[in-house]
Amino acid sequence: MDAFRALVVDDEEDFLETIVKRLNKRSIDTTGAKSGEEALELMKEKLFDVVILDIKMPGGMDGIEALKEMKKIQPRAEVLLLTGHASVETSIEGMKLGAFDYLLKPVKLEDLLLKLAEAFEKKDTHDQKIRSAKIKELVRFPGRVLDQEKEGDRGYGVGIPCRTFLTYIPIPHRTSFYSYIENLVPRASLELYVSAF
Repeated sequence: MDAFRALVVDDEEDFLETIVKRLNKRSIDTTGAKSGEEALELMKEKLFDVVILDIKMPGGMDGIEALKEMKKIQPRAEVLLLTGHASVETSIEGMKLGAFDYLLKPVKLEDLLLKLAEAFEKKDTHDQKIRSAKIKELVRFPGRVLDQEKEGDRGYGVGIPCRTFLTYIPIPHRTSFYSYIENLVPRASLELYVSAF
């Protein structure tokens, strides 16, 4: 399984700590949150590939409310719902709102890892299609793409299409490409984007 970022949201502290530890041991960069509100704050600061979200969290925002807000902040993050038998209907409602799937508690680690891998694969495939489309658009309309990226497309800055595109340009011709885009973005930004080369 490729490395990716996961966020686990559950109000049961022991369960949360155990899952976060076990996923981190398997090289999944995992962060824990004890409430929907805390999870939303984390999602405003850091990008996640997959969220594991408990539906029943008394004393605040429940899983369905949190899911709706998560999809506004990071629409491409895949969300796995954790539910008890009594909440299966709520889980189905969550899937209609964009959740990837649901798992019944108590969940076996093997089942969770399998679903995480499936969710990440779906997101990664989608992200690759988006990057490919941006590269094609960059080639056809560089000014338009760079202007859009400067406005702040979360997590998909111009650095990604530029770096990917530059890998296909022979080294002797890269300088002319830099000159071409130099007038389209601020010089400091340009140096930041191409510093990896």
